[in-house]
Amino acid sequence: MSPVHSHLPTDAADLAALESNLVALRWCAVVGQLVMLLLAQFRWDMPHTFAPLWFGVEILAVLNFLLTWRRRFVPASANRLSFALTMDLLGCAWMVFWTGGTANPLITLFLLPIALTATVLSARRVIAFALLALVLYAVVIGHAKPLPPLPGSDAMATYWRGMWINFVLSLILLTVFALRLAGRLRQQREALAAWSERDQRQRTLLSLAVQAAGAAHEINTPLATMATLVDELKHTRQGDVELGADLTLLAQQIDHCRDAIQALGLSARGHVDPPLPLDVWLRQLISRWRIVRPEARIEFEFDPAMSSVMLVPDLSLAQTILNLLDNALDATREGGSDRLQLSARSRNGGLDFQVRDFGAGFNGNTDVGASHKPAGMGLGLLLSQTSTEAMGGSLSIRRAAEGGSIALLQIPGSALRPQALA
Repeated sequence: MSPVHSHLPTDAADLAALESNLVALRWCAVVGQLVMLLLAQFRWDMPHTFAPLWFGVEILAVLNFLLTWRRRFVPASANRLSFALTMDLLGCAWMVFWTGGTANPLITLFLLPIALTATVLSARRVIAFALLALVLYAVVIGHAKPLPPLPGSDAMATYWRGMWINFVLSLILLTVFALRLAGRLRQQREALAAWSERDQRQRTLLSLAVQAAGAAHEINTPLATMATLVDELKHTRQGDVELGADLTLLAQQIDHCRDAIQALGLSARGHVDPPLPLDVWLRQLISRWRIVRPEARIEFEFDPAMSSVMLVPDLSLAQTILNLLDNALDATREGGSDRLQLSARSRNGGLDFQVRDFGAGFNGNTDVGASHKPAGMGLGLLLSQTSTEAMGGSLSIRRAAEGGSIALLQIPGSALRPQALA
């Protein structure tokens, strides 16, 4: 079983994939050579010195076993791959040397290691292997041991059969490698496209972060002015009950804005709040959200065991949930209702949050400025997706069978620092 290399950088992953292919090909070569030697020595009774050939097969098998064992503990490297390919060329030269040299149709197998490694190893290494193959070929031409013909067989017919076998083997190996290479290139193109999209989102968010920092700095003065005016109105219009209720709500929302700006500054300075039980943190979060959206009728569901789950409050996670709640409530109100649902579950050491609305359903558009809401900027879902990716989680939205949409936010335990989940 080959090790997993899905998280390696591209170059290391390419080396690992090539090494895995070469190990498999080497075992095939060992088995094929064993079969041919057994047939030649014990079935066809060829008059030949077989000891050097058995020695070559044994060395190849031992080498491949050591490389297979080594791959389990040490990542692939260009040096180890180069050493193995050097031994492959030497082993091929050794076997061809004792089996007819250039008269052996399998001598073109010298070209396979170079063809297989040209797309992964550096040009300097590939040229070095080509020169080594050229030197070994020259040695084989001048000093190879002739291979005696099979008793009662036509030497030319045997040679053409060998050429046919060599062509089939080369065709199969190169085709398989070319298909794997094409698949690898396709995966790299897809990964590059995903990274490009992620980079574009990061650039957008960086621009927004700079503007948000400036806006947060400038908004303190208007908030202080509004708070002063609200206090004055409360004192001068004490008899107006309806206005007093509105002023109280306005004061709460001003305080909420101040708290949000203060939390933003603390987060920027690296402040970390003490851990809280998950249900307490969620209830506090919803209480603050209700100040801004008092019209919401939210149904909050969670497993009673979740009260023992400790969570380090995270501004990104909180803002992601608030964005989902805002979007869900807006969608629900378009459908003529104020109802939405929020549930939290523990799964595999992480957390699953599910937000359900009862609106028309998600339209699938997450582009900046693509909001379907009259006053929307199309940023909430973009911010949520980017924050979720940064935490190593996932966010998916689907239409509910009974109408509306369901947003599923999955956060791994590793993102709930430090070791927030017991």
